[in-house]
Amino acid sequence: PLPRRTRGMPPSVQGRLSHEALMHFWQRHQTSAALLALAPNSLASAIGEAVDAAIASGLQARHFGAAWIALERRRLISQLTEWLGHERRRTEPFEVIACEVPLRAQWDALPIHLRLDRADTVTTADGPQVLLIDYKTGAAPREAFEGKALFQMKFYGLVMWRRTGRVPDLLQLVYLKDGTIVRYEPDEADLLALERLEGVDVDVHVSPPSRRRPACCQVA
Repeated sequence: PLPRRTRGMPPSVQGRLSHEALMHFWQRHQTSAALLALAPNSLASAIGEAVDAAIASGLQARHFGAAWIALERRRLISQLTEWLGHERRRTEPFEVIACEVPLRAQWDALPIHLRLDRADTVTTADGPQVLLIDYKTGAAPREAFEGKALFQMKFYGLVMWRRTGRVPDLLQLVYLKDGTIVRYEPDEADLLALERLEGVDVDVHVSPPSRRRPACCQVA
């Protein structure tokens, strides 16, 4: 039978829009200092601009109609407002150094295509640290299903280690729907175990950056 058509925005489209809106926001406001400097009205305007940019590049009105797009705009504004409230409460200064970066890896003969949602440098008492963030637009899964997402995050850590020569200090899963955050601190032994899983080596490459992406959204 043919798949049943659902009304409104498919979850995959909503997820892509959430990622795009966050990327557009951090393109303009790359640091915690810039975020904190925004007065409430300016923050609301910046969120609206980021959402509108995501919708303009990711939706076609003829596919969904003005009413559904207006509802999606409200959802995105609410989501970003809530999440950026959390970002404003972070106690350590940070800078967004990469967002929505396409990565590719070779697992034996199998090509793997990934997208790094975000990387931050964080100023801590122990010196600068690298934080990798993966956005999940749904709610946090049951513990039995969390391992799959953590495996994906470890793979991001492996890719970035092989690319930059440095093991990320922290991997972070962010569930935007309910604000749950899962943190994991990798080490070389952990990532090597992943690389050598079942004796298979991983050949890692970073896809060429898009010329349209600003410096904050590329990996050096």
